Amino acid sequence: VKGPFPAAVSQAVQYGPRLKAQATYLNTYQLIPLARSCELLGDFYGHQPAEALILAANSAVVEQLDPSLESIKQHLIASPVVHFDESGLRVEGQLHWLHVASTDDLTYYAVHPKRGQAGMETIGILSQFEGCAVHDHWRPYFAFDHCSHALCNAHHLRELQFMVDQYQQPWAQHMRHLLLQIKAEVAAASSAQTSLSPQRLAH
Repeated sequence: VKGPFPAAVSQAVQYGPRLKAQATYLNTYQLIPLARSCELLGDFYGHQPAEALILAANSAVVEQLDPSLESIKQHLIASPVVHFDESGLRVEGQLHWLHVASTDDLTYYAVHPKRGQAGMETIGILSQFEGCAVHDHWRPYFAFDHCSHALCNAHHLRELQFMVDQYQQPWAQHMRHLLLQIKAEVAAASSAQTSLSPQRLAH
């Protein structure tokens, strides 16, 4: 009786897919540096792999994620409302931008050297999106005129708080409380409602 040989094994001695997955998890999700990830695996299993193992495992995961990432991208493009934002981060010492497109169920991250319209077009979500794009007041978003735009209240709240802290503006504190009250009332409304009542909207 002979069982089938594992398809993933191609050498006399090698690391298996579960250890490679664990190495990638430690390095990319838990953000443990390469050297410390190798040290940790050595502590766990009595043999410390080379950093090249983790780099190769990361590359393999990236290739295998491509179909899932493309599916997420297409679902976001087809969504009625998507939130867009970008934050700076360092890539090999150089300033790059982490662009994000998200709904309640899906999130897509992409790193690009450019923050503005060029980066957004390269990523390919906002350039094809026809729903309602929710974002901050940054001008490049408005260059995409094939979708509607809504300004993000999380950004409004942050800017209003800045006005209160920096300039002691009472109106900004009142506006901040109003936005939070509206949010609470919408959250408390029945899920069957598509709008607050005309009386509450007028109020």
